[in-house]
Order: sequence, then C-alpha cells, then structure tokens
Amino acid sequence: MADFSSLIRSDPLAFVIADGRVRTHPYHHYGFPTVLHIDLDNLARRMKTVLNEIVPYEFGILRHYGGATTLADDSIIAGIEVMIDAAMAITYNRLRSVAEKYQPLTRTTRMNPKAPISNNLEFPAFISSVLSSIGPLRITDAARDTLVIYSTSPEKMEAFGRSKNHLFICGNYHRLTDAFRAMNVRMAPIDFDRKDAGSFFSTITPAIRQGCWTFYGDVHPSHYENEDIPRAYLTQFADINSRAFNFRGLAGDYCAATNAFIQAAPAATSGNQGVSEDVEHGWVLAHDLTNCEMMDIIRYRIFARA
Repeated sequence: MADFSSLIRSDPLAFVIADGRVRTHPYHHYGFPTVLHIDLDNLARRMKTVLNEIVPYEFGILRHYGGATTLADDSIIAGIEVMIDAAMAITYNRLRSVAEKYQPLTRTTRMNPKAPISNNLEFPAFISSVLSSIGPLRITDAARDTLVIYSTSPEKMEAFGRSKNHLFICGNYHRLTDAFRAMNVRMAPIDFDRKDAGSFFSTITPAIRQGCWTFYGDVHPSHYENEDIPRAYLTQFADINSRAFNFRGLAGDYCAATNAFIQAAPAATSGNQGVSEDVEHGWVLAHDLTNCEMMDIIRYRIFARA
C-alpha cells in the first residue's frame, strides 16, 4: 500500500487562526432604528415646573423687571412659558432632522411639517445642551445592537409635536433672555449638528422614595455620566404617567442592563400597560437626594456665568 503520510499537511484551520481570520470581536449592525415616543407636552410642563421654582427667586433678576414683585414674578413666569415653548419647537425640528438622517419614513409620516421658528434662538447653555442631546442612542452592549431615535406622535404633527399650537410672544422671550445676558448667564442655541450620539439621560427612571429622589438606569452604567442626573431631573416627572420619554417599554426587548434581560413587570392599575413603577435588574445611579439639593444643582447650572 502506498504511503501518503508525506502528503498530510498541518490543520488548515490552524493556519487561518494564526492568520487572525478566526477570532471573536464586536460586530455592530444596527439595522433599522428603533423609534420611541417623546411627549413634548410633558417635557415642556416638567421644565416649566422646575424653572418656575428657580428663576423668579434668583438674586438679581428682579432688578431687570419693573413694578411690584408680584407683577415681576408674573412677567418672569410668562417669559419662561414662551422660552420653553420656543425651545420645544426647535427641539421638534432637531428631532425631525435626526429622523430624516436615520429613518426618513418616520420624518415623513410623523414629523413632516417643520416648525416655523428660527433655530438660532438662544437659551441658558445648560437647557440648550440638554435638549441638544436627546438621541440618537447607540446601544452596543445588549443582546443585539440598537439605534434609538425619538419621535413625536403623528396626530400631533400639525402642531409640531404639541397638543396645540403655542403663540411665540417675542417681547416675553427677549425680556427674559436679555435679563439672563445682563446677569452674564452663558447662553447658547440648540445644537443642530449633534446628530450622531445623544445622552442616555432619557433612559433614566426617576422615583421619589420617602421624600427623596432616586434615579435608576435601564441600560449598562457605562452609558451614564454624573451630569445625566440633573438632566433627568430637569426633564422627567417621577409620575410614570407624566414622563416625556417612554424608554422602559424597550428595556425588556432590547437592552440588557445585566447579563439577564430586564423583564417587563405588570403595571399598576393606574399606570401604562407593560410599564412598571419598579425597576428590576436595573442600576441605581443616585439616591437620597432631596428636592432642595436637586433645585440647587439645577440653579447652579442654569445661572452658570459666561
């Protein structure tokens, strides 16, 4: 019998392994974006609630408003009302632009008309930075890669993401922002060029426990930074039915906060179906923060000097 031993080569698999072509490494494939709902009415209401408890009481702002203190307070609150409504319209345009980049059909069917407002309007820099970082979110450490963008509902399209159109009163806006500038508050427009990656503060679930705030994260803690806590406080009510962002519904399907999936717990009778007040297998990002402490944190950032 012929001897074929001289023809036997080394294992071909060993060759391609040594060549570096057989190895495990990350592969990111997002596929179609996941579109989540953002409620601009709840977002505006939350921001107005926080600012109305801070801005009128900031030392020095009343000198820029004449008349009795009560009338000045009313004028400041009216300015906050218009300023935040304007910021919501610009935020809508920014989200519309993000959708056009990643999911044009969403832009066409849910955010087709553009809000008729200048994108160059300025706000306190902290507010602008928060609104500039609402999505997109790139989640690469879950069961599968996910790209998340936010969109308003189609039935609110004609009011630019709101339940009704809001009148922009230039005088109220400029009087308040001029007062901010006179106080040397750092001002900035909402950044339209920031479309590649947003902040994960919109995935944070705030809750009030025994009179103090606790903030839970629904994705891996590597996605969060400390500044996400004041961002979440400024934009999110603790009430589950009044939140601007509906991220919890995604967590059970896509995002692994630990090695196990987050299971969707039954909702309370008064809550939204499929969304639980309690976070399971999530992360505590901050706890035992009093409302006064949170207000001081926001005040410091709103009135950051230029």
